[in-house]
Amino acid sequence: MKFLALLPLATCVLAANITRFSPSVPVAPSPLPPPHTKSDGEQIISLFQTLGRTTIWRSIANITLQSPGYTYEPEGIVRLGSDRYVVSAGDWTVPTVSYGNGLIINGTDRTAGEGFAHFIVYTGNGTLLADATLTAPGEVEYHTGGIDFDGEYIWTTLAQYRPNSTAHIVRVKPTDLSQETVLRVLDHQGAIVHNTAKHTLHTLNWGSRNASTFTYPPGRQHGKPNHYKPQAPSDPPFSTPIATVRNPSYFIDYQDCKLLSLASPSYNYRPIMLCSGIATLGNYYL
Repeated sequence: MKFLALLPLATCVLAANITRFSPSVPVAPSPLPPPHTKSDGEQIISLFQTLGRTTIWRSIANITLQSPGYTYEPEGIVRLGSDRYVVSAGDWTVPTVSYGNGLIINGTDRTAGEGFAHFIVYTGNGTLLADATLTAPGEVEYHTGGIDFDGEYIWTTLAQYRPNSTAHIVRVKPTDLSQETVLRVLDHQGAIVHNTAKHTLHTLNWGSRNASTFTYPPGRQHGKPNHYKPQAPSDPPFSTPIATVRNPSYFIDYQDCKLLSLASPSYNYRPIMLCSGIATLGNYYL
């Protein structure tokens, strides 16, 4: 069962390890499309407010995403124009294991596990164009979260695959899938949006229990820290959020968010993001 909600709300660049399946086809459209905040965001907000239990849904397209055998675990999706989809996904090579009996070690309840974070690019008809690996072997912050496009970059989180852990926030260039680390966070982070008007980043942690806001001043320096454990002395310090709000509802674990408006007249000119999550998948309770 899926749920959606509207919620108020010198650079060092590392290229990802990319497999191009159609090297002559650009990864992203040119020029890049505008973000929701400058295109259809207000229309989506207006339509969303008309949804109810009696809403009749009609399928307008069914797109099968081509895969090289396995699509990993999808976490978020961004549509770039009419002919590109970017999917964030996780490849879990060593599963996390519960410590058992309610045991907590270093604030968390399970082992780190191992895996890789991916950005996968498809055409509008589902043809696979590229698969970019954003993390290196041995990194503990390998879980990619939801993604959002601000008109220039795709934003995502790379976190340990366990609660009460650590994460770093990265922005990815759609044209070549190169990434820049923006800041580090002393908690698991999932969904993220970038408010380009207020120069802030808004994130949801494990299970979307907390929503946090971080400052993101224009022109700040970027880089990529060493994510291996133990933490190297050269790693940048963890950033402290300027605000954290507790989620009053545990009904849905929101995973993927899209910033729709920087100042919506429908919500007293507050910024609005649309978030989605899953409660159950078949007989499996998430």
